Amino acid sequence: MGQAKQRGTTEQRAQQARERRREGLLPIDVDELRTTHKVPADAEFVGFVVWLRERDEFLVHIEELPELTKRAYGSFVDNAIRFPTWDDAVLHADASKHPAVVAAAFDMGKQMFIIGG
Repeated sequence: MGQAKQRGTTEQRAQQARERRREGLLPIDVDELRTTHKVPADAEFVGFVVWLRERDEFLVHIEELPELTKRAYGSFVDNAIRFPTWDDAVLHADASKHPAVVAAAFDMGKQMFIIGG
């Protein structure tokens, strides 16, 4: 019997991989981030983004079709989809084929400040 079959069915192995990836996705407390990272009080929290930190890309588009979900990533945080809650964003980070983190985005006027796992 092959080693892959010894580790379970394809679906079981996929679920195990999702669980391992999700272990690195910890909920974010926005107020704690403000304090820890000295985010200015006038910086507006604009939502949570899905960030492929290794590639420095952000989730910019989602298209859900009956048979699959398409996700597109881009380099500019201004174009990133902004989720209102961490729970909304983590669903998409968890489903990414690439290592992804959920990050908090703050608008600091001329630039965006991203803080994430």
